[in-house]
Amino acid sequence: MDVSAEMQALVEHLVLPTRLPSQQSPNIDDLSKIALAHLKTACQQMMDTKTKLFSPLEELHNSLVVCEHLNKGSLDQAKFSDYLVTMRPGEVVTLYMAAQNAALMLRREAK
Repeated sequence: MDVSAEMQALVEHLVLPTRLPSQQSPNIDDLSKIALAHLKTACQQMMDTKTKLFSPLEELHNSLVVCEHLNKGSLDQAKFSDYLVTMRPGEVVTLYMAAQNAALMLRREAK
């Protein structure tokens, strides 16, 4: 897929297109990976500018890295359990449920 076709497919995946597709895109996993990669890159580039938003961007970037690690293919129960045990207060993990086309965000709060 060339870059312009990739971006068009990504936009149609993230934003409802004018004409709704009659079925799910066959490359939905690839599109999700591309979207995640773009979000991580955007966070990193903004963090590199040393803006006042550095801390929230760093938290978002870390959350996206964990999301990518845990959501490769199907959710690995062992990886997820290990992450929950080591999760620090304030950290967020995002899980994607493809069957429901939904995401679940978990945030650990301090006791």
